[in-house]
Amino acid sequence: MNIFIGCIEICGMINTYARALRALGHSVTTCSYSKNKYYPTEKYDIEYDFWLDYLLGRKTDFPPGEPLTFMDKVVLKLRNETGLFEKKIERDFIDPFDVFIFIWAGQTLMAKSKDLSIISGKGKKIISVLVGSDVRYASAFQQEFSIDTKEWPVHYRESYSHYNHILRNVEKYSDIILSVPDQMGLAIRPYDHFHLPIDLKRLQFQVHDRDVPIIVHAPSAPAIKGTDIILNTLQRLKDDGLNFKLVHIQNMSNAKLLELLKDADILVDELILHGPGVLSLEAMGSGCAVATRFLESSPSCFRPPIVSIDANNIYERVKELIVNKHLRKELAIAGRKYVEENNDANKIAIELINKLDEKAGPHSYDYTPRFFLDKFIPEGPLTITDKAYNEQILRQWIEHAGQSIPSLKERGLI
Repeated sequence: MNIFIGCIEICGMINTYARALRALGHSVTTCSYSKNKYYPTEKYDIEYDFWLDYLLGRKTDFPPGEPLTFMDKVVLKLRNETGLFEKKIERDFIDPFDVFIFIWAGQTLMAKSKDLSIISGKGKKIISVLVGSDVRYASAFQQEFSIDTKEWPVHYRESYSHYNHILRNVEKYSDIILSVPDQMGLAIRPYDHFHLPIDLKRLQFQVHDRDVPIIVHAPSAPAIKGTDIILNTLQRLKDDGLNFKLVHIQNMSNAKLLELLKDADILVDELILHGPGVLSLEAMGSGCAVATRFLESSPSCFRPPIVSIDANNIYERVKELIVNKHLRKELAIAGRKYVEENNDANKIAIELINKLDEKAGPHSYDYTPRFFLDKFIPEGPLTITDKAYNEQILRQWIEHAGQSIPSLKERGLI
């Protein structure tokens, strides 16, 4: 098959998927609209500068990185906010491909993801990989998990309509949706578990026998990871006489971080959002015992060997990891095995292709979301468009949809 993967780089996933799919014999074109600072050496078939040259009719084989001219900025704005280039994009970037894997919902080939309806209408396949803040509505997250989000940075707290448009578009047109409950507070349609793809060849597995463990905390976004609580707790543990070395880092390239993890004993990852995420899985694959927040109601397909922590139990559970060397080693060995069995990118690539084939017949989903249908309360009145889109997805995907309609109407959601 001819596969397109884009368009936002999250944790090196674009090329991780691409390498695995190419190994299966598929032709893959990668696209990233911007560089990810943690993966500065990653290369893509289509990059930010390519789009500018392509849309302006210039040669696209020049080295990227030139400063944007005024005309460049105008062209990007026209591409992002109008339909001026849609026929050109359809001809050159939709027609040639069989499967589209979109990472980070809402950032696809056309403004407002209009291309999803075009791709679907042409009978091509769409795999939507939802990765967190692309669809996580802060108000829904706060209601569902009783975690205060008022202090989250503003870019994590967009309007209801912002997330509703993105998610409903994904639910309407995707053949496969990969996600987790942590970010699906507005979800109506059933979806499958997002097993994060890991390139195991990049991880060096070492289990250490130290009496004084090395603890790593490496938050990408401290405000939504619980960094203040984590650092305060680790200081309390040190003040109480526990002996360990803390390595707290930010803005380190992934390659250097992997070097750090292979020489560490414990990763204390996050307290607010639910993991384990890519960092935790890389740590598990490198030989670290991992402490992170975990959603205990997760299905049987997602039972990682980690120490589950929250703001109430972090002191006791991290203390146990520090003093119990046997437990650390046990978790490290089990963690590597788990990543090999569940997150190997090569296995995941095979499973994705198999899932596409399964869609022709009955399919059992990992998650059937109910929070939005049964409990979510909007902060204010919804637009007519949002209500209509909610009802459309409800009737399209939910058996016995009529049973949910009275409650949804009472809460002003349809």
